[in-house]
Amino acid sequence: MPILPPSSLLEQLHRGVRFLSDGAVGTELIAKGVSINDILSSNQNNPSLVQIVHQSYILAGSDIITANTFGLRDGGTWREDMEAGLELAFGAAENSDRDIAIFFSVLPSTVWMEGDWLRSLDTRTHWSSKSVLLLETCTGLDQTVKAVSVAKSLNPTAMAVTFHIKSSLKALDGSSVEEITDALTERGVDILGANCGDQPDYFVEIAHRMRVRTQKPALFQPGAGTAGKTIKPDDFAELLTELFDKSIVNIAGGCCGVTPAHIERFHTLSREE
Repeated sequence: MPILPPSSLLEQLHRGVRFLSDGAVGTELIAKGVSINDILSSNQNNPSLVQIVHQSYILAGSDIITANTFGLRDGGTWREDMEAGLELAFGAAENSDRDIAIFFSVLPSTVWMEGDWLRSLDTRTHWSSKSVLLLETCTGLDQTVKAVSVAKSLNPTAMAVTFHIKSSLKALDGSSVEEITDALTERGVDILGANCGDQPDYFVEIAHRMRVRTQKPALFQPGAGTAGKTIKPDDFAELLTELFDKSIVNIAGGCCGVTPAHIERFHTLSREE
């Protein structure tokens, strides 16, 4: 099947269609024996394993998968690892039996440090028309605004930004949910929301606070929680159901520790309703 292009994804989001994204590729690779320092390099050193992770989320019901491109530089092969990760995600989507959209996941610092390279990468992979540029796990508003400005100069078809928001309902730099929402909306971000976090149970409150400040499509991907207090698939499915309720959120999925089993449980539950 062809990749669901970001232009079509945006059009469907504005029509009220909801999408289920995947969980965390990195933590799934770690669970399969990959060291934290080798997550990105797995794109070249063990591409079949990365493909297996993507395919497992697609089989679980994900409509959107995230390229294994989130991370800091890991030495001289960083750019090659990033490009390989993007191509692996494209391949997994193209081999699916239904349309799958792609998130090209990057750190905000990657955008403003590697803007020229991202522009040259587009000439080889056409990522700007095939994937949503996702700036995720943002921790500071000033740095993120700078990254958004650089990212817009790359002319992506769609850009999403998600913040790591603590249980205090503030980002690590002290920015409030309201300040973040207003700043991203004013700067023309196409999709905005939150990911990771301390615990998943306060994401509904974040979603409500964002929704009253913006009509932009919302993306929420809570992590499974900290060690010793991780959310089970049944509870995760209930959380996503609440996030989707009354169209508070348009895209939902998971971050660190959210496995294909978590995604599949929600997918199964939603089909039973």
